[in-house]
Amino acid sequence: MALEKPIVVVKTSLAKILRDPDHLPIYQDRVNIVNRLVTAAYLFARYIFVHAYEENEDENEEDENENDEHENDAFNADVFMKDAFFVELLRSLQTRTRRASKDEYTLRSRQLIDKYITTFSALYRFQRITIPGPASNLEAYIARQMLTAYINNAEMRTGTHFRTCLNVFFDVRSLRSTL
Repeated sequence: MALEKPIVVVKTSLAKILRDPDHLPIYQDRVNIVNRLVTAAYLFARYIFVHAYEENEDENEEDENENDEHENDAFNADVFMKDAFFVELLRSLQTRTRRASKDEYTLRSRQLIDKYITTFSALYRFQRITIPGPASNLEAYIARQMLTAYINNAEMRTGTHFRTCLNVFFDVRSLRSTL
């Protein structure tokens, strides 16, 4: 089992923790860069999940025509709902080079990410982000937040999402206007 590094979080205004007020623009720039990275990561994660499911449905339709089933190849987002996937996602959006890995899960995550990053970058005119300075536990912290957000959304909003789908499916608006 891999030893996890502790994540340190400081929640305060920059003005209170900076010793030199001249450094404020540097830190503000860093916060803006990280904000762009996080925004792109959420958008890219959604892009991956939506397109992977769509491709999976297209392949299933082709397989039904050929009477050939590949259930093991079916995309399942639950497999990728781990911190490690979101860490790889965040790293893929940066210019920093990634280390080689032999871990099967990391390689599988990178394969999925690499499958979509080119089309995502072209469609959204995204250019990889450079975060100056040494690497830190930034990706681990943000990845945990992203994972928590996805899980909380699934647990707390499933009923709402299901009701929305049913309303669209049964065209409730037109039914109400008819009544």
